[in-house]
Amino acid sequence: MTKVTQAQKAFLESVYQLYEWPIKKYIKEALAQQLHQSIGYVDQWFYRRHRMDRANLPAPQQQQMPPPLLVQPQQGQEEAQEEDEPMNQPQEQDQDEPMMHQSQQGLEDEPMFPYNDNMMLDIDLFLGIPEAPKIASDAIAELLTLCQGNEDLWAKDQITGKDVLVQHQYNVLYPKSVYHNGSRGFCDCKMDDKDLAYMLSQENWCEVFPNMVAKEKMIQILSPLDSEDPDGSLFLIYKEYQLTPTKLSANRKLIVFRTCKKIDQGWIVAEVTHEHNQNESAYQPNCQRLPSGCLIEPITNGFSRVTWVEHIEGGVAFGVTEMLSCLERTCERKSIEEATRAIENPSFQDKEKSILMRLGHTMVKGLFDQIGPNEDENSIFPSFDDFTTFYKVNDEVVGGAVMSFIVTQSPDFVLEILGNVKIRHEWDHLMGFRKLHPIVCYPTAEDTRNTVSLSKMDDEDIMLIQEVTVERARSLVVWSTLPRDASYRISLGEETDIPLLVSGFVICQNGDTTANSMGGSVVTLVLRKFSNVDEPLEFLDSPPLTALNETVKRVKEELDKRQPLSPPTGAFTQDEPVI
Repeated sequence: MTKVTQAQKAFLESVYQLYEWPIKKYIKEALAQQLHQSIGYVDQWFYRRHRMDRANLPAPQQQQMPPPLLVQPQQGQEEAQEEDEPMNQPQEQDQDEPMMHQSQQGLEDEPMFPYNDNMMLDIDLFLGIPEAPKIASDAIAELLTLCQGNEDLWAKDQITGKDVLVQHQYNVLYPKSVYHNGSRGFCDCKMDDKDLAYMLSQENWCEVFPNMVAKEKMIQILSPLDSEDPDGSLFLIYKEYQLTPTKLSANRKLIVFRTCKKIDQGWIVAEVTHEHNQNESAYQPNCQRLPSGCLIEPITNGFSRVTWVEHIEGGVAFGVTEMLSCLERTCERKSIEEATRAIENPSFQDKEKSILMRLGHTMVKGLFDQIGPNEDENSIFPSFDDFTTFYKVNDEVVGGAVMSFIVTQSPDFVLEILGNVKIRHEWDHLMGFRKLHPIVCYPTAEDTRNTVSLSKMDDEDIMLIQEVTVERARSLVVWSTLPRDASYRISLGEETDIPLLVSGFVICQNGDTTANSMGGSVVTLVLRKFSNVDEPLEFLDSPPLTALNETVKRVKEELDKRQPLSPPTGAFTQDEPVI
């Protein structure tokens, strides 16, 4: 962890002396400019010092607000400023930023320095957590037991064949007060065991599990991560899970400890909920995570065997199959990116592929951004089956809509039709049913269905970049349009900062696949488009929803038209009785 220098500490002291003025705006700006490398340490130091000193302060006296301080003051400047300031003038209060109260009651009611603008955390989170090491140690022990301990804790589901936690056996070892949901799975990842443990310990899980982890923020570093060894790291993290393929369910919000430990078998990465005092916090987690995570064991050829346990209390469990499928795909993508970077003299094609892969991953991560059930006052729910919202990007209004629907065809067949750019014009209402002419297409995994491609729209100077991702639990087809000059820079191996307006499909199995039934598919469609209007957001019509309904209609027609004829099921006709 980066230490705060004496100059930086003097700056903080000067800021602390002037805590009467609206700190929310000016302190954050100053810290962002001068102390961005040590923000975790600063949070803890500033909260502790401020809370300790304010607890014993007398009743506040009114005094004039000093101007915002964004540079380090000279020695003696503060004393002179305090002597010159009148003490009885009323404070000028900014309507958008309420003043802080010096009383202890005010400190509890109004957290002074919220972690970010969207959530308010209990201040005690930043004052040290003495029980954290024991919580992390207990979580590792429990997770290790679930991964490779008593097999009586697990039973095979007769339909899916998955490992399901036996509730009564688990309650004997670890009594819990509410219902919980647990599952276990296994996979082989194309990454070294130590590198995989480091990635899961250090990297934002929004990168590792795109579309599953909607948001993740570091709250506090309790034990820093070594640059070469993740053993013993411990963090306090805020995160939100989103339930895909549908966005009609609200995100699951948690505050968790994350720790990593080296053991004889390999590595173990564990997460467990931090049960802080929610009554004193304006932020309320809606889900509890029991010890969950993975055991990582080394195997041959740089691969790792991963045993993952997903264990949720007080909410819908996010299945272990989804977590493992995302992890497998992420490891495979990273291995290809590293192999591309390792080329000494990369060609234009190598650079182009690398840039397109990064853009494709960005599109996958951003598919559900700004779309989902939340407290956004501009959100509209036309019906239970669809959802639309409006928001602004670079002063332009963007309309987004999402709908989940069921088709009778298998996920593989749906992916084959929707991922084919040559027949895209048959259903793409938003693009005006115009044909696409493929220019380049690069495979991004050993499964050649995983591709990233660039195509030219018929009679237009508009290009379309499309990413197709095939995972164990789902498939995605995501796309965005680009101006021709941006695609030209990409073809030369140059980066582009053009904002992407992402749309796409998420394709999942409808129910559990059995030997006697392949079920159908659940398809979620997300569409975005610019709405060039000057009206307030709450008065906008729903052009994205119109395009969404027409696209869904065309997709169903295209799937039915191209569906192969089913083979005969037997020798009997419908009029003959079956004995």
